[in-house]
Amino acid sequence: MRALVMALVSAMLLPACGGAATKPAPATAAPAPASTGETPPAEASEPEPAIPRAKIIQVLPGKDSPDDRRVKIRFDNPTQSSCTFTSYTLVWPSGRKTIEEKPFEIPPGGKRERVLIMHPNDGDLPKLKVEGSDIEVNAGCAKP
Repeated sequence: MRALVMALVSAMLLPACGGAATKPAPATAAPAPASTGETPPAEASEPEPAIPRAKIIQVLPGKDSPDDRRVKIRFDNPTQSSCTFTSYTLVWPSGRKTIEEKPFEIPPGGKRERVLIMHPNDGDLPKLKVEGSDIEVNAGCAKP
């Protein structure tokens, strides 16, 4: 009788707790991470080469004429030696303008900002934007 009672109790309890214990299946792959809506961290990219460069920071309307543009440019010298910038060219989707004026020097690790005034006869200025435009530089650096 006791065996019958134990069999009945087992039959009633096992389904309630999820059934009889089974051997877990072997893992075949790591489970996919839960989606949190965040993008995964970017792989470590190679650092930019240590060469003199320039970047357009801002494009503003002209002060004297709304048809003009003021282009704020930052020149960077990430090298270990002094660099002399001899010329630079502003390039945008519908034009380019080269500036060849008195060369300027930037010390190692230094930065300098300049404002370039652009006039309508320089090109299609409404298309001159920070995005899609670039600065090409000609610079020479002393040997360390």
